[in-house]
Amino acid sequence: MFIEDSVRKEVAYFLKTRRIQEADKQIAHVLDRFRLTPLQERDARLLSGGQQRRVTLAIGAAMKPSLMLLDEPTANLDLATREELIGVLNELDQYVRTTVIATHDMQLVTQWASRVIVLHNGRVEADGTPAEVFADEPLLRRSGLALTQIMELSHRIGLPALCPTTDAFVAGLLKQSFTKEDARHAACPQLV
Repeated sequence: MFIEDSVRKEVAYFLKTRRIQEADKQIAHVLDRFRLTPLQERDARLLSGGQQRRVTLAIGAAMKPSLMLLDEPTANLDLATREELIGVLNELDQYVRTTVIATHDMQLVTQWASRVIVLHNGRVEADGTPAEVFADEPLLRRSGLALTQIMELSHRIGLPALCPTTDAFVAGLLKQSFTKEDARHAACPQLV
């Protein structure tokens, strides 16, 4: 769906046609934010799938919309670009009132979403926070949702809450390890 012959022109298209003030500044910011500055003179149709995804996200982000609809925004993205996407979504919070994301990326859901609606067989199976949804094991089984590896690990070692990120996992693990030892375990010999 690219219509121009360069990435820069693709990002600029709607800003220029709508005569957005300071469009050049916004274009430069978005190109930089999505690591597209080195690619700005290339034809977007000739880029890799992940690079094309970054261009389409940059086009949408440049508009500073009040509503964003994203379909699998992290598909084909490397880890660094995925993290940048989350940063951009956070940055856009000042403009975007609502972002609806259709995704199978449970890490994105747990890391970024404030509300999760689970659809299964054409019906709403759940509507709640990520913590509420991922704590409902029958729902996960019934809907075919899988915990992320870090969430699964936090569940298996008995952390009180499922950890959506590695940082949350480490924090939960440290918090648990620094709590006072249970009396029944205190008298047991331990290897050091």
